[in-house]
Amino acid sequence: MQPDVLFFLESRRHLIDFRAAIRHRPDLVVEVLSHSTKMHDRKKKLQMFARFEVPEYWILDPGLGSLEILQFVNGSYREAQSASGDDVVRSPLLDPFTFVVSTAFRLP
Repeated sequence: MQPDVLFFLESRRHLIDFRAAIRHRPDLVVEVLSHSTKMHDRKKKLQMFARFEVPEYWILDPGLGSLEILQFVNGSYREAQSASGDDVVRSPLLDPFTFVVSTAFRLP
């Protein structure tokens, strides 16, 4: 199982070798939901990322235009933020980085 997007903090950048499979836990993963993968992303992938203690799990739902940020705390994920429309997202991991949710759904 692979996430749609994975992210490593600058301090862990040395763990990435683009010539080989990444074998280290990312700092953040993003899943973009689709009708066919929604349950898989919310159940099985969530459990897998928790097993590896991925600090943040973002669930982007294009159908609802929403983003959920889940933070790994004390062995499980808790919701850090749920946002949609013109809500401003503030990631606990990427502070002070912010963005407006609707911009994640705009086509160039």
